[in-house]
Amino acid sequence: RLRYLVTRALVRTVLSRYAPLPPEDWRFVKNDYGRPQIAPELVARCPEAADLRFNLSHTRGLIALGVTRGRELGVDVEYLDGRESPLIVADRFFAPVEVEALWQQPEPDRHLRFFEYWTFKESYIKARGQGMAIPLDRFSFHYPHEAGVRLAIEPDLDDIPERWALWQYRPAGNFLLAVCAERGER
Repeated sequence: RLRYLVTRALVRTVLSRYAPLPPEDWRFVKNDYGRPQIAPELVARCPEAADLRFNLSHTRGLIALGVTRGRELGVDVEYLDGRESPLIVADRFFAPVEVEALWQQPEPDRHLRFFEYWTFKESYIKARGQGMAIPLDRFSFHYPHEAGVRLAIEPDLDDIPERWALWQYRPAGNFLLAVCAERGER
């Protein structure tokens, strides 16, 4: 309950820095997939809110909030310490190329690589605004080198990899944060 109140206050306070509305005036609706977005009646009243997009993620002890103008955005943050990598999840839900690459990692590196995939996948499906309605095995991430990542998307998802910019951060030693943001104008 406390985390809910804190995240709600955070979203409203931050959005008020982008549009001239007091935090208590913000209203939200959910899209067909359950993603919160700014209510249309609020946009009619405050045109500065029309192109705002936001996304939120939280885990033990950390809340991540991203805000953009006119670009879709997804964020995911995971707490890594003390968690086992559920490699069975990867075997069942990840794209075959990711599963193969994951199992080729040295055993000590699999845990982090699993969460690198997971946070990117979560940030992508959140940026698309469709959540788990997008099958996780229909798109994949590839690490051609340690400082780079590439997105591949199956044609049936009606999207192209060039549409998205991707980042990962370690905001603290035991957290991993991924951001997926739409490039340029839509």
